[in-house]
Amino acid sequence: MTLKPGTTLQGGKYEIRSILGQGGFGITYLAEHGMMNKLVCIKEFFPREYYNRDNDSRNVSLGSNGSAELMDAYRKKFLKEARTIARLEHPNVIAIHDVFEENNTAYYVMEYIEGESLQNTLDRRGALDNSLVKSIITSVCDALRYIHSRNLLHLDIKPANIMVRKADGRVTLIDFGLAKQYDSDGNQTSSTPVGISHGYAPLEQYEAGGGNTFTPATDIYALGATLYSLATGKRAPRASEVMEDGMEKNVASLSPELKRTILAAMQPTRKKRPQDIDAFLRLLGENDATIQSPTPTPTPVVKPAPAVKPASETKPKGTSVWWKVAAIILGVITFLFVTLLIIGSQVDDIEFDGSNGAYVDELAEYAFSEVVDIGDDMYIVDAYRTGNIFTVEVIMAEEDIEDYGEEGLRTFQTIISSESYIDNMASSLASEIDSDILVKELMTHGYTFEYDYYDYDGNYMGTATITPEDYAEYL
Repeated sequence: MTLKPGTTLQGGKYEIRSILGQGGFGITYLAEHGMMNKLVCIKEFFPREYYNRDNDSRNVSLGSNGSAELMDAYRKKFLKEARTIARLEHPNVIAIHDVFEENNTAYYVMEYIEGESLQNTLDRRGALDNSLVKSIITSVCDALRYIHSRNLLHLDIKPANIMVRKADGRVTLIDFGLAKQYDSDGNQTSSTPVGISHGYAPLEQYEAGGGNTFTPATDIYALGATLYSLATGKRAPRASEVMEDGMEKNVASLSPELKRTILAAMQPTRKKRPQDIDAFLRLLGENDATIQSPTPTPTPVVKPAPAVKPASETKPKGTSVWWKVAAIILGVITFLFVTLLIIGSQVDDIEFDGSNGAYVDELAEYAFSEVVDIGDDMYIVDAYRTGNIFTVEVIMAEEDIEDYGEEGLRTFQTIISSESYIDNMASSLASEIDSDILVKELMTHGYTFEYDYYDYDGNYMGTATITPEDYAEYL
């Protein structure tokens, strides 16, 4: 359903090289500007739930005529906002060079940044050192101050939308797909498709009409969550979790300036957050001179593997329960991939390459946006990708399990790491994948699957890991 490499646009002006990423409302391509012999990025308006395209055609068609009016409105909005962003001129904001309509849809052409996103850096390296974190964040702040001064909110600040150029370390804010423009009275002048980045979106973005009024504090929440991710190497907790549990425990090990900044920026209530970028920077201890200085080339520090949560210190109980648990948790595998099969079946002819991580992220967020009850007091509480590792977090809420002790924990860990157990899990995985291209591609493109188990109180119990080698013999 994507444009094939070699496809040309605008009468040969641009030639598609490859696919860089695909989201719910658009596809991003790497392309070459023929006359200038220069690489560019091209974003195509393509709401995949509504649009279709035959493999041998460049033209887009609507899956249902009933959605024609809605898609026409969104397409016009896509073009309007592309033109708005094209008027922005700032070294830390992505530059848009061209906007046009073709193939029954719309496109805009952006600068190509040879480098990587901060999310990819975190996936490779883990947490960054404090000086680098502050340097990156102040560059993002400079970009946000600029766009806020033009009554524009980005509404999707996160590590995946911050690029660092390889040549000189320049930090660039990208992907304005959820951005909103506001008038001088602070009322929105454009609508955007619904989109939430869990962990980075504040509570108001989950509410109907929550973004109707210009409020820099919404971007500042996401900025604080991004600061947390860069400093810890972890994805920020969801806004609902922050509302219930706060962030104090999460930031306990950070430096005082990072801690106070994150706690202030990630307040659930908008009025309690810093109200503009300068207030945020004062908490961080950075001044205007620091913001305007060039950003040094990032040299992330490799972070050691995180320690597991400590086991409960309660008195050991009999170990027979673990064999029962070992049999039950095999059901997690089947549920996970049946869910992905259902979602994956909605997308035809997925072409896999290194850029598909973003699509896997979107699948996981869609399938596991809420706690999933899989029966027998078992719950999937989260599923996410880190590089080429797909992690599933499982809570086992049987009453017997909450009394496990060190002996029971060791028995459980022995079971889930045993060769026979891994063989059974790998066999279960393989049995679900033949009917769906998406899951099969995940398996055959080197994804490792980790199943993290926790007891009723959230204490870590152990991890079962299935590598590509484990399940290769079953494919």
